[in-house]
Amino acid sequence: MSREIQARNDKVLSYGDNLLRRGDVELLQGPHWLNDQIITFYFDYLRLERLAKEHDSVLFVGGAMTFLLNQLAGALPDIVAPLKLATRKLVLFAVNNNPDCTMAEGGSHWSLLVYGRTHDRFCHYDSSPGSNNLLVARQLTVALRPFLGYVLDLAQRASCL
Repeated sequence: MSREIQARNDKVLSYGDNLLRRGDVELLQGPHWLNDQIITFYFDYLRLERLAKEHDSVLFVGGAMTFLLNQLAGALPDIVAPLKLATRKLVLFAVNNNPDCTMAEGGSHWSLLVYGRTHDRFCHYDSSPGSNNLLVARQLTVALRPFLGYVLDLAQRASCL
């Protein structure tokens, strides 16, 4: 392994359930895409630091878990049960446009799918409307509806589903 690759794999920060490596942190220094690790780190930071008092009512679902939920629709009861979705006031999902379940950390675009119990709806926030993330978000809402109770249909704009 070259020294450059080895340096990019150096551990920089262990926080919550995350391990950030130098290569992950370097993504923040330029016009680069965010990766799963950076997004999951930020979700953990919000969960542990900013919204610690809300830990029972707010759930952050990182990219890997969101991808798993979308790919394994038939096995959802076993996967979803520990998330306690029915008890959450707010659930945030990191959505990626990776259609290939054989490609770890694939895809090229992230968006945010938010479920709010107060209005009983999903809203999809995407900085690049027209990406296939809306389709992925719709698939996820259909798969999760039985675990949340009645959910209103999606509309466009902030793409409230």
